Amino acid sequence: MVYPGGPSRGCYTCRARKVKQCDEMKPVCQRCMKGNRTCGGYRVLDSNPSKKTRKRPSSHQLQPTKGASIPPIAPSFSQVTLNSSHNRFGFSDFSFSVPKQNLVEKQLAHCAGSPSSVHGQFDPCAFYAHILRLPQAQSLYGGCLAALPSVLSELDGLSPLLPALSALILTFVAERREYGAPAVADAIGCYGSALQLTRQVVEERNESRTCELILTIFILAMYDDLANEDHSKSTSNPHLEAAIAFVRTQKNKDFQNETNVKLYGALLSRALCTCFDTENTSHSNEFFSIFTIDELYALQAALSKPSPASPNSFIHLYTCKLLILNLQLRQIEFAWPFLEAPLLTISSFLETISSLDHQLAKWPRSLPPEWKHMTIQLPENSVDIWAASAHIYPTFWAGNGWAQYRTLRVVLQCLRLRCYDLLTQFAYDDRSGSGGNSTGHASASPSSFSPSSDAASSTSTSTSCSGSTVSSYNDRTTSPSLHDLASDIATTHSKIRALTADICASMPYHLGYRAVSGEIRYPSEGFPHGKYARLISACHIVWPLYVAGIVEGVTVTQRLWVSRQLDFIGREMGVGKAVVLAGLVRGAALGDVTLAMEYTDMW
Repeated sequence: MVYPGGPSRGCYTCRARKVKQCDEMKPVCQRCMKGNRTCGGYRVLDSNPSKKTRKRPSSHQLQPTKGASIPPIAPSFSQVTLNSSHNRFGFSDFSFSVPKQNLVEKQLAHCAGSPSSVHGQFDPCAFYAHILRLPQAQSLYGGCLAALPSVLSELDGLSPLLPALSALILTFVAERREYGAPAVADAIGCYGSALQLTRQVVEERNESRTCELILTIFILAMYDDLANEDHSKSTSNPHLEAAIAFVRTQKNKDFQNETNVKLYGALLSRALCTCFDTENTSHSNEFFSIFTIDELYALQAALSKPSPASPNSFIHLYTCKLLILNLQLRQIEFAWPFLEAPLLTISSFLETISSLDHQLAKWPRSLPPEWKHMTIQLPENSVDIWAASAHIYPTFWAGNGWAQYRTLRVVLQCLRLRCYDLLTQFAYDDRSGSGGNSTGHASASPSSFSPSSDAASSTSTSTSCSGSTVSSYNDRTTSPSLHDLASDIATTHSKIRALTADICASMPYHLGYRAVSGEIRYPSEGFPHGKYARLISACHIVWPLYVAGIVEGVTVTQRLWVSRQLDFIGREMGVGKAVVLAGLVRGAALGDVTLAMEYTDMW
């Protein structure tokens, strides 16, 4: 609350009300408390004597010029300045022209000093559009904010989207300790207003406001992940489930609308990590029933349309492809006892996985220079680091993109492990004489579970990179040996450990590392500067970090290290969901230890 550098000259609320005597009982003014008013905190005014008589700018002076245009596209990497050591709001790496950058900084400072002004005292649409049309925010939460400018331009009348955005922005601001409780209180107020207006829009049943409603619920889910530590929901939260339910009930989904495609892609990106939610399988089932397979193919076609290529568009496209494979594999698992030719089905599926893995492996070679990363050695006196080396990136949104890419590859290896589980089950049944379709039920045709055509067509290009994975099962009429299966499972675990180790090696860049003295240091000058930038980065990497700790094949030591990083993000940076995920990762580590103890007791 208290701003260093000089006397406060009264709390912000008392100055705004022109109260001459403020008791200045920091951190909250007692006069404001007695008057049942929200104290705006203490701000340092300009201490230059020659400017003491200058009036404080009014709220309307902070508004953008009427009719001012918003930049139509995201700025390029060359326009970004990474060094923001003199910017206490962490905005100097925002790619604006100087006047627009100063405008955003003034407006955010105005919001921080007087949280109640965040909604209604300046032009919120222009403010949010300026902030959220940045590389830092475009892939946040699955990229849902990329749809924000087009939705804002179509708002008509009272909308729940603006108070939802206000709640989210105020929660970000409130994490800065000098602002404190007033911003939290006003964020809760905006959140309540957004819920009330959302309910009214739902009752209207106006199809023209579908995108506005989905985006509003999505942003409320972001607010919930940031502000709450609800352990009962695990990887999910009520607002996310509401968004999924709303999309699922839409009869005619428009996959030609660019805004819809962005929102649907964001839902799928957020759903990706729920396949590891072993605590609440019903939630993960709900996530994967958002779209039918036919709808996913339509979404994949929309994401594949010729457009300016970008690393993020590649990630969204392959997220959709992976979820198609996940749905197909779920169908195979459900119908496994009834399949006529289970080996043929699962072998074809493994070839598709190998093909997709080969396509993903080529992604780093296609990256522009501003996405290339390098590896450096950390000092020997570093404390609690996963490895002696660390990855550093030109920008932290490039680092976040790499983390998402590695997550996709980990998920693909998990699909491979599920196929091996089915083959192991078949091998055991074949040994005991109960293999094949001996249940007496109607059998399912393997053609019902054919892999996606674009992946299957390139299978021939991937057999060389898949090694024993394909060659072990060339004979699709006989059961694979348990020895071959054990070898392939071990190889897949090794790939998973390598990918998750790369995710962990990126954490010093995003979160810093601790020296022996206790000081937090960074391996590069290009790290996310400022609390705001670091908080955005933490919201990006919390899910890849969770996957690195929860996935099958990693060691107990790695799980515990990941849980400590998630705890740091939750406790020190204020991302509530990270605390929940840290508990889930610790639970997985405890399960590994318990399983190892039971195995030891058996022998």
